Amino acid sequence: MQALGAGAWAQGAGEADPSQAKARPAPQTTPSERAAARKERMAQGRQTARGAQLSEGDPKPSAQARLSRAERQAENARRLQANRQANRRGEFARGGNADAPESGRR
Repeated sequence: MQALGAGAWAQGAGEADPSQAKARPAPQTTPSERAAARKERMAQGRQTARGAQLSEGDPKPSAQARLSRAERQAENARRLQANRQANRRGEFARGGNADAPESGRR
């Protein structure tokens, strides 16, 4: 515990270095410069508020089938046939993988 407390003694008397104690002073702006900047921000905010908001629109998009049922079935049959042929050729490794290992019982 004493090792942790030793760093606290190195802090000094609590006085900050005057050259680093404060941020650099910002340059003074005239009232007309502030008004111009405010006007610019207001115009940008007005434009943003009139645009599309995140909460607007239909939260649930219309569900439209990308493929017909017959097209899906044909694609699945093609994929299954390709997998069967690859399995017969021995292209699939035995034993599964880390996510889905093949059981040792037969």
